[in-house]
Amino acid sequence: MAVAVMVMDRSALTRMLLMETAEVFDCNTYGAENSDEALEKLAAIPRLDLLVTECEVGDVDGLALAEAARRRFPGVPVLFLGTGTEGGACSRLALPCGYLRKPFTLAEALARIRGFLD
Repeated sequence: MAVAVMVMDRSALTRMLLMETAEVFDCNTYGAENSDEALEKLAAIPRLDLLVTECEVGDVDGLALAEAARRRFPGVPVLFLGTGTEGGACSRLALPCGYLRKPFTLAEALARIRGFLD
């Protein structure tokens, strides 16, 4: 079964870039613009190997989304996205998790995603 990656980011451009980056590794990708959409998709997909989410989403913080994902898919790695102003909120999640600071380069995104999928 193919590896599955969900990307939740309010920016359509960022979401598309990260989904296409994951597809380089032959992943099935799921995109969501907000946490409500992400939660709906999480409930419907059979597998999740990596969650990529903004730290601060607006309607729900990324930490809450990550915790919800881990209730359905225990131990799933989480790559948080942020601008560095989140105040460490995302650092409270147990490993495996990581952080990618915006703006990021394609090479940085590839390296971080590859690190979780290898």
